[in-house]
Amino acid sequence: MLQMLTEFDSAGPKLGITVSRRIGTAAVRNRLKRRVRECFRLRLRPILPQTAALVVIGLAGAGELNFAAIDQQLTAAVEALARRRES
Repeated sequence: MLQMLTEFDSAGPKLGITVSRRIGTAAVRNRLKRRVRECFRLRLRPILPQTAALVVIGLAGAGELNFAAIDQQLTAAVEALARRRES
């Protein structure tokens, strides 16, 4: 699940991540958060408005995704949010 808030007073795009224990062990949850942060750093930060705050909520099955799948899903979700905000 992904939510974006714009008009956030900040120096650049912000990221918030929450992953419940249902996703897996602490190692699995931490790996997922590291992958999401890396995707944000490499791909999402450049395409987000400077005033954006992005919240990622890990859902069931997210702990099994590799980096490429996370990157693809988050990029598609952010692009969909941007299109929805424009219309």
